[in-house]
Amino acid sequence: MLITIEKVTYKGYGFGHTEEGKIIFTPFVLPGEEVEIKIKEDKKDYFIGEVKDIVKSSPYRIKPICDIFGYCGGCDFLNVDYDYEIVLKIEILKELFFRNHLEYEFENEKKFEIIKSPSRFYYRNNAQLKVSEKGELGFFKEKTLRVIPFRNDICFFLTERIREFIKNLSDDILLFNKGFRIRDGIDIFLKGLKGYKEDEKAIYKVKDYYYELDIDGFFQVNKFTNPLFIEKVLEIIGDDKINNFVELYCGVGFFSIPIFINKKISNYYAYEISKKAIDYAKINNFKNNTFINFIQMDAEIAIDHVEDIDILLVDPPRSGLTERLISRIIEKKIKKLIYISCNPSTFVRDFSKLNRNGYNIDNLVFLDNFAGTYHFELISKIILG
Repeated sequence: MLITIEKVTYKGYGFGHTEEGKIIFTPFVLPGEEVEIKIKEDKKDYFIGEVKDIVKSSPYRIKPICDIFGYCGGCDFLNVDYDYEIVLKIEILKELFFRNHLEYEFENEKKFEIIKSPSRFYYRNNAQLKVSEKGELGFFKEKTLRVIPFRNDICFFLTERIREFIKNLSDDILLFNKGFRIRDGIDIFLKGLKGYKEDEKAIYKVKDYYYELDIDGFFQVNKFTNPLFIEKVLEIIGDDKINNFVELYCGVGFFSIPIFINKKISNYYAYEISKKAIDYAKINNFKNNTFINFIQMDAEIAIDHVEDIDILLVDPPRSGLTERLISRIIEKKIKKLIYISCNPSTFVRDFSKLNRNGYNIDNLVFLDNFAGTYHFELISKIILG
């Protein structure tokens, strides 16, 4: 089946139509390309396709640096140069706004800022590596338990220290090992690798901020954009004196610590449902000499624990904010919201609801902290009125 790729949509899939007019999504293709497709999945309303041959190639297509690009499922855009990857991601974001009937001044540099990763490669400070029955190290193929072994070179996204550590592993260590966690912080931290010390926690420093967390806990993954991430959040908050600052989904305090240190805040309340994360946040509170009220509580409940919230910062999981949480933000008439999102689809969904109730985006920042993949981060300041 020959189709023309009309655009690239969220998740990095090319969008086209069959001769009968049915939508077909296909990975690893680019706008304007003519491709021979075979149907991989029939989802009733649309097809998932797989490329058999590229009949007409995009002028932006390049040879991927990685030999297993398209097989391991770890990345999406290594078949284009980095500048064009950014173009594709911005178009995806604009498409999400358009589909939700939202207008925004993307051409206004004061309203919309683009921050690229300082490096497209060697940025990932955390990985769960898999080992095949033959002792080959790699990642699971997407939606399977099949290990795709690294070839010639170890994943180009992993930090140089992780890559160097892996290169020095002996075959005897990897054989009979199903996989292990590795993190690059102030040292290399490991879990599940036979013959090596089992770490319960990892320690990171970003700028002068100190963070401890559970070895399997969440931490921002891009070593190059992490300081930029913090700086931009600090900038977007502004310099006004703040009485009550509330943060939901605070984790181990990645944003909480620098915000408290750099801003004039009388009362800082940071909430997180994970007990482990809050326990580490309290350690980080002590280590950084900050005085944040870290509290274990579900976000839906926490929103009602502080009256007269001056600024609310939310950094939810990929699923976004819940209906109740959005309703309470609207009912409490919180005037300033800092919304950080790793999923533009749920961000736009949530903002649509806020927008219908008088909220508008004052600033929007695109941060590419997942270079080479379809993922990216959004930092927004949303105000009432």
